[in-house]
Amino acid sequence: MTDKQLAEFFVEQRVLQPAQAEDVLSEVELNGKTVAQAMIDGGFTDEPGFYQTIADGLGTDFIDLTEREIAPSIRSICMLQRISASRLAKTFKQWFRRPSKSRN
Repeated sequence: MTDKQLAEFFVEQRVLQPAQAEDVLSEVELNGKTVAQAMIDGGFTDEPGFYQTIADGLGTDFIDLTEREIAPSIRSICMLQRISASRLAKTFKQWFRRPSKSRN
């Protein structure tokens, strides 16, 4: 989903007026913010409200985990997955940076 599509989604959900969506998109373009950050900084929503609106629009539940404790075993699994993904990305970057050997 592009930034413009996301802003239009929030207009459809009646969180933003069309002119406000344009202001948000200008802030994104000029200052490199995400749509979420531009909307939060502009006072249009807060972070949980941003994601709640998306969930509502998609017809799914939003679970705010900021007030909940995540079990250490789950945090460990997430950390391992993040490390593995990071290592994989580094490997691919190194592989693609290698100069190709010319074949005779």
